[in-house]
Amino acid sequence: MSITKSKIAFDVTGANTFGSYYHIKSLVKHFEENEYLDYKLIVFCTDNFFLKFSTVNVQVYQMSFCKNIFFRIIWSTLIFPIVCFAIKVKIIYSPFDIGPFYSFGIKIILGIKNPNSILPKDLVTLRYPKLHMIVSYISSLSASKYLFPSQFALESVGRFLANTRIKGTFVHHGLDFKEWSIIKKNNNFHSPKKYIFFCSSLYKFKNIEVLLKTLEKINSNIIGDKFDLIICGKFVCNRYRNDIYALVNSLKIQSNVIFYNNLDREKIIYLYKNAEVNVIPTLFETFGHMYLEAIQSGSPVLVGDIPVAHEILGDSVIYFPPKEHEYLANLILSKKYSENLFEMNFKRSEILKKFSIYNECMNTFKVLLDSSKVKKSSFA
Repeated sequence: MSITKSKIAFDVTGANTFGSYYHIKSLVKHFEENEYLDYKLIVFCTDNFFLKFSTVNVQVYQMSFCKNIFFRIIWSTLIFPIVCFAIKVKIIYSPFDIGPFYSFGIKIILGIKNPNSILPKDLVTLRYPKLHMIVSYISSLSASKYLFPSQFALESVGRFLANTRIKGTFVHHGLDFKEWSIIKKNNNFHSPKKYIFFCSSLYKFKNIEVLLKTLEKINSNIIGDKFDLIICGKFVCNRYRNDIYALVNSLKIQSNVIFYNNLDREKIIYLYKNAEVNVIPTLFETFGHMYLEAIQSGSPVLVGDIPVAHEILGDSVIYFPPKEHEYLANLILSKKYSENLFEMNFKRSEILKKFSIYNECMNTFKVLLDSSKVKKSSFA
């Protein structure tokens, strides 16, 4: 006699960054490996990246039309809940700010990750920021819970949703660091001898202007070998990309700035590990995987002084005022970033245990399934 499994539906049509892809990939993998025996997972995606995760217990459907933002909103808010009701889904997870406008009695978990609602107007890079806020708010009305990636996100972004005090909770994101141990500091990838490194999706609030101005300041005070700056990531907004290239030209630092996009993980990890210093100047984050990647590297790390950075990193890094490039330049010129590195790396090892991908996945499924009701195999 076959057992009817309860269905969980993920709407991941809004995935568009490394962090979003990594989050869903990790949850699907965790679901398979830990054998949630009473459940079947259904994933609705835009990118064919997720199709490879289709198995007996995981069904993946590609909704290519959702690449258009307006079609995606219509799908996620109106059509998706109807589909879920029709196929008898018990739990919906909408991890990227926008979810169903009505529930049909289905438990809905709404993930909130975009800092759009707390950004100053000059840092917003979304094409339709007000529409995003309105749709997120309406989505929150039918959600059973909101899932934030940090306490800071819960307390700040949560102010713009309905009943956050009752519905809101947070689960820290994490990373799987096994891949770091197999990649050596020396390989065949060519990089400059002495460089500053930053890796992230390139929104305007990432504040890479300060890195460019810092580089110009540093190199104008150095006789001999200059610093290079390597920025790895995809520009989310073409206007911002053009502004950054124009700033590079006006500062006359073209020969010392390298932009990379779509590097494989091995090369990114190599760049982290071999950097003279990893610098993270971002002005706003709801979490930030690059914080964990930077401290995992073993190299020196300088971080813009913002609340969520302290929540994740504590006193394991050196902080700087993120808008003050002269302060940052003097910090690098003085080489203070290399002081007490052994002690800091010890603190970082403790932090990385807390922010493991296993903890993220376990805690996320606890929220989704109400852990007391989850039936798992004895060896999970």
